[in-house]
Amino acid sequence: MIAGVTDETPLPSSAGADPTPTPPTGELSPPTAGTMVRPADDTLPIPAPAEGEDDRSAAAAMTTELVSGLRTVSRHLARPSASEGHLRTELTIAARHIDSVIQSEDAADEPWAIAAMSLVHDSAAALAQRRVADGWQLLRAARLEIIEGMDERGLAVEMSKLTGSELVLDDDVDVDELRSRVWVVRQKRNTYDAELERRMFESARGIAYRAWVLVGVLVFGAIGVLIAGPSTDSDNALGSLSAYLTTVGLAVTGAAVSHVLFTRNSTRAETLSDVVNPLHLVMLRLAFGGVIGLILVVLLQADIQNLVNVSALAAYPWAILGGFAERYVDRVIDRTETDAYAAADSATRSGTS
Repeated sequence: MIAGVTDETPLPSSAGADPTPTPPTGELSPPTAGTMVRPADDTLPIPAPAEGEDDRSAAAAMTTELVSGLRTVSRHLARPSASEGHLRTELTIAARHIDSVIQSEDAADEPWAIAAMSLVHDSAAALAQRRVADGWQLLRAARLEIIEGMDERGLAVEMSKLTGSELVLDDDVDVDELRSRVWVVRQKRNTYDAELERRMFESARGIAYRAWVLVGVLVFGAIGVLIAGPSTDSDNALGSLSAYLTTVGLAVTGAAVSHVLFTRNSTRAETLSDVVNPLHLVMLRLAFGGVIGLILVVLLQADIQNLVNVSALAAYPWAILGGFAERYVDRVIDRTETDAYAAADSATRSGTS
């Protein structure tokens, strides 16, 4: 005990020090609104949330984190398809929309808000793993959950978007009844989109299989010519491996020219090109043109009943013309898309996906 100093006597403060008494150990006072709090790990100071803003700032932070993560995903996706890019854009829009609804209703702790944001996060995780079909399914579920938190105007806007009708605001409408109608329409739309997407992905796999089959035909044809050995007939356009490759190369060239000049784009909202790998589609066109050109040359040199028998040089232009048959691929794609839309309509009417 120092002389002259009792337990009740305050110790003198050093020069320039803050005279405010320090709270006892273990009883730290909470920061006031707008003050800066320095974490224990000496990182950058974090603003203390103002009173009543904890939930809203947490929801906003979650949305910001999600959008930032989507940008990172888009940078790390190697050669993203049109469907992956579309999903990333729709996820960003959905996250912003859900965040605005949560803030306007002050409903960060509501079950529908938690479910909607969780589904959007799961959809973003699926996109990062390139599980596009799962990502779309989760996003549709999130859009269904957010209906529970919409106000009258939000429900009217959603109904207008889903049905393609004009926006009608009726002050006398029953909000719960309107919410039920919007939920039913959204559920039907989700069923339609899910079935359409499933059919499109199945068709995309079929496109890839067909392309590889045709490439295999060309490769096995070259192997057959190589095994058979060179022909002594100089007029045989397929008598040697070099002549065979020349014929196939000219046919593929014709297919490439036809693809550049005559390929048309689909006018439908959802197309096969959104989900199929563009390389597979181009490969199918070139391989189909190559096979048709090869078949045409074989028929011209087959001397069927002495009707036609052209020389090797005369057969080469026919190989180029045969390559233009790749335009038939457009008809295959159009028929595939038509079948997919018909199946989606049927699934919506029956209420099953």
